[in-house]
Amino acid sequence: MDFLKLATDVPVTHLMYLEKQVTDLATFVEKLPTLDPAYAWEFSPEADCYAAPPTRTTKTKKTPAKFVKAEATDKHPAQVEVFHEDVTIGHWTTRLFNGCIPAKEKNDMMVRVRKLQEAIKRSPEWAQKFGGGKSGPPMMEEERDYEDAPF
Repeated sequence: MDFLKLATDVPVTHLMYLEKQVTDLATFVEKLPTLDPAYAWEFSPEADCYAAPPTRTTKTKKTPAKFVKAEATDKHPAQVEVFHEDVTIGHWTTRLFNGCIPAKEKNDMMVRVRKLQEAIKRSPEWAQKFGGGKSGPPMMEEERDYEDAPF
């Protein structure tokens, strides 16, 4: 496993401060709202947010109608039943927009924040074993080795 060196010669008190800041960052990321999975969201560059496909809705109105069961005779009145009928009075299209982030993006952010938390938590242990009051580098697990990088 390769590690990424974030900083060297960092006092333990500063690492404690960083640990609190990263915990606050993790809380922030955990509370980020995500897109509702009930809709098929696609990013809309025109609106600069996510948009669901348009849905067409029909507006109806109940109107009374009659059904003649038996015609009127000279001896009996007509037998009529009244019922309500749905009549279409209009159509409209709804398109939902959402500024939330996808759940996968939120989960990826949480993985990165947890790796950073783990690196900061391991640094004071390293400082006590080898550093004599100064911490060594907070280390993060990475897929590539950045120690030889020119930056």
